[in-house]
Amino acid sequence: MADIGMRGKNLIAMIALAKKRDLNFAYCPGNDAKEDVFVLDRRRKPEILGRAAKSEGTGTKLCYGSASITGKVISLTCDKTLDNVAKKLEKFLKSEALSMNVIVLDEFGNLLEQHTDDQGEDDLANEKKTAAKIALENAAKETRAAEDAKIIATKADNASPLVANGTDDKATMLQRLKAIATQVKAAIQMAPAAVRPPLVKEFKKAVAALQGNDFTAAEASLTKIAGALNKLTAGTNTTENTEEKGKT
Repeated sequence: MADIGMRGKNLIAMIALAKKRDLNFAYCPGNDAKEDVFVLDRRRKPEILGRAAKSEGTGTKLCYGSASITGKVISLTCDKTLDNVAKKLEKFLKSEALSMNVIVLDEFGNLLEQHTDDQGEDDLANEKKTAAKIALENAAKETRAAEDAKIIATKADNASPLVANGTDDKATMLQRLKAIATQVKAAIQMAPAAVRPPLVKEFKKAVAALQGNDFTAAEASLTKIAGALNKLTAGTNTTENTEEKGKT
């Protein structure tokens, strides 16, 4: 996997492809933009790209995950990230005559970083429009995720209705399961402290499965957690109803 770093026409071609579909990426910044190693790939897993980029580059820090591009905004959803990656990647892209803004998200789609320095008013206005569009898309995803979560919650037998359905491509399925995982994570945080440890352990398994694109395993873990939370909620409601009857 020698010379994995992309530049020139090769980089431009992959940037164009990333506007049509999500790609995996790895980025290992060097002492300056000339030593940076940035790669986009359709098939190889992000962590594999990361190891190759780090072995080729001069830097010691690394960032990898999936990338998507809308207009002149590249969004990095990171499995592993580093400080100031947006600013560094923008500088690298500019050295390749590519003027782009970089948005950095965590694995659940939460905004980590957005570099907007040294941009003109038109660029900032366009970026705000893009951000608004992304916010609307995320709201739609959250609505769909809520519906998916209800399906998950009713399948305490660890069935896999979403994966088994098979109507979504891999990128869409990954986004749907990530959205469900975000809701499950919030539910775990609201659960009593005494019952959280096994739920957190299972949630980590779900995250690892998502990172490995093992959607069946990820959904099974999320379903298991949802089933446990449902039983916990049902038990709480039963206790509360009993107490209310006792008062009357």
